[in-house]
Amino acid sequence: MDADAYDQRIHIAMKVILKFAAAAMCLVVAAFCTFGFLATFEPGLRGVMFFRIAYGSVGLGCIGVIVALTASAFHPGK
Repeated sequence: MDADAYDQRIHIAMKVILKFAAAAMCLVVAAFCTFGFLATFEPGLRGVMFFRIAYGSVGLGCIGVIVALTASAFHPGK
């Protein structure tokens, strides 16, 4: 195997690994947002609609990023 083909395979493998690492970080953020979103439903809290919207938006955004990164990791040539 020549050096250029080896370098290309390593480059593709690193891209896949980095995509899964980024997806794992987004998973942590999505879990935090899920907990925060559910915590806004505790009784006795007022004025939490902003936090519900913020936690929900960021959490859903992270889930979208996870789906996109995971889908693109299985098509490394594109």
